[in-house]
Amino acid sequence: MFVNSLARERYPINYIHGFASEGFSYFLTSQMRHTSPSPYHSKLVRVCHDDSDYYSYTEIPIECKGRDGTDYSLVQAAYVGKPGSDLAADLGVTAQDDVMFAVFSAPDASEGDITSKPSRDSALCVYSLKNIRRKFMSNIQRCFSGEGARGLDFISPSLRCINTKLTQIGEQFCGLDVNTPLGGELPIAQSPVLTFDSLLTSVTATSTGDFTVAFLGTAEGSLKKAVVESSKSGLEYADIPI
Repeated sequence: MFVNSLARERYPINYIHGFASEGFSYFLTSQMRHTSPSPYHSKLVRVCHDDSDYYSYTEIPIECKGRDGTDYSLVQAAYVGKPGSDLAADLGVTAQDDVMFAVFSAPDASEGDITSKPSRDSALCVYSLKNIRRKFMSNIQRCFSGEGARGLDFISPSLRCINTKLTQIGEQFCGLDVNTPLGGELPIAQSPVLTFDSLLTSVTATSTGDFTVAFLGTAEGSLKKAVVESSKSGLEYADIPI
């Protein structure tokens, strides 16, 4: 989508990663919470492959929050792959389903409240695409039943959601010429598998038998290897300087 130059200057969006899954294109971004100056957070943007009108354009917040309350609000990198059988069972999916591995950082507090500069406090969070699709569906159903506002006023003025009386909004729904573009408010949230005191800048993962292994790159130039035991626990077993 082309956003005019005024909006680009006033409302910067950092595009971090893009991928396709089951008929949809997804983009991970970091952007301000509001069009007025405000703290940054991460969002997942989605559009249907078969939607030439962009009626399906939807954004929802994506969160990676520590059990100690730390908000790793800035996504840095992501990878979509297949889980090992242990992780798949924990996520309630199969080893053939897509899983997103994403690394996030807390914002650099020395830069003030409104910054997209990451700190060294980082985390790995894991999301199943099955849960992501459900969360998009929940946000779309909410707006199409007349709840909340459409949002995304950096694209076009935000209006109240219109109750369309539609009852058949499933996971493959590709939008209509109402309630579009849509900024859902219900986030897809997860707790970290692991947290780190170095800035993570890249991630990839692979499954080997029952196990899932993540490879994490740092800003200092090292490669961390970690077993993803479940969606909420893991074990770093190597840190190799490159």
